Amino acid sequence: MTQKPNVKNTDYFIRAERSIPSGVTSTGRVRETPLAFQRAAGSHLTDLDGNDYVDCVMGLGPIVIGHGETAIVDAVRRKLDRSILLAAEDPDAATLAERIIATVPSADRVIFANSGSEAVHAALRVARAATGRTKILKFEGHYHGWIDPMHTSTNGVTPAPLNDEGLVKQTPGAPGEPDQTNTLLVTKWNDSAAFDRVLSSHGEEIAAVIMEPIPFNFGAFRPAPGYLEHVRAECTRRGIILIFDEVVSGVRVAPGGAQEYLGVTPDITVLAKAIAGGFTLAAVAGTEAAMSPLIERRLRHSGTYNANPISLAAGVATFELMSHMPELHETLEHVGSALEEGITTVSARQGIPLIVNRVGSALQVFAGIDENPTSYDASMMSDRELVGRVFDGMAEYGAFAAPRGLIFLCARHTDSDIERVLTALDRSLEGITASI
Repeated sequence: MTQKPNVKNTDYFIRAERSIPSGVTSTGRVRETPLAFQRAAGSHLTDLDGNDYVDCVMGLGPIVIGHGETAIVDAVRRKLDRSILLAAEDPDAATLAERIIATVPSADRVIFANSGSEAVHAALRVARAATGRTKILKFEGHYHGWIDPMHTSTNGVTPAPLNDEGLVKQTPGAPGEPDQTNTLLVTKWNDSAAFDRVLSSHGEEIAAVIMEPIPFNFGAFRPAPGYLEHVRAECTRRGIILIFDEVVSGVRVAPGGAQEYLGVTPDITVLAKAIAGGFTLAAVAGTEAAMSPLIERRLRHSGTYNANPISLAAGVATFELMSHMPELHETLEHVGSALEEGITTVSARQGIPLIVNRVGSALQVFAGIDENPTSYDASMMSDRELVGRVFDGMAEYGAFAAPRGLIFLCARHTDSDIERVLTALDRSLEGITASI
């Protein structure tokens, strides 16, 4: 069954493009089929034309339980009756910090920000203050927000070869971005030998090593056995702060994030997305030693909207709700596994085999390759244009999915939702095979 004609959606984007570049407020929302939504509930979305979709994007990760959870919405409504913005402290800040400390292995102290990009820069500032060093080591393809200098060699750039020092040539994330080589180093992830070469040459200059412990922004695969343990040991040995960017993986893969899931604890963790059930909130959670510049007041952390009462209320309610859902991650694993199996079966039947990498309820789909990628270089061999056509085409049949092939599911997805997504995939692939 196809959707109603795309009339109001199209009219909206014609209007929006007169005032907003490309008609979207985040570039990742550009797609062949223009869609805008008037309602989200549970695992479903309703567009401006009244069409219903199974949501496979979930706000790009923040919605782990479901859209419009009553407990979270009610907590926010209660807070709205009392305060919106204070420029002073709200007691929910300590309550939420305590919840994070009780859940995230690296957390002895917590500060708040508003977005993952902001929180990454707060974490880097803390690391530099704690070590007295200036350089940061990141990994090619890993995404840590859109702010300089971390918007360098990010997901989507053409992979570069390693040099003798274990580094790759840096690729600016946007035209006109300045050269970052004085403060930033970039190497390949999942490559212990390359990592060791970088540290041999630059170890005494590096304040922090930052990574996505599970790189959801390009591959959704686990690190090689022993890799994270090796990085952890070397950072400890050389006095380097290890930062896990868990903006995506935090809460989603386990209550304590990827560090709990993988069994390796960083010095500092960056959290955002899922910690407030879809409301704007981010956090930096670190060990007492790593956070000492803040504890000792040698470093400032400022922001008008930091720990605003509305987001705090949503965050406290989210953690409280999760505490009453002991089977949350078992449910997420179930729906993720069912969708992974279905994608493999449906695509093989249609003669366009798709490869799926999955960790829990997050899946990355690839096309045109023969095996699951375990590196950035391998993931970039995927036929991204074909994946985009397949996923964009699913909207016509009632499944909203990001053209980049990254899928997020939530606890409110049902078996019938998964069946509907697979039917939409089947129809989309059928249309593509018919046109070949």
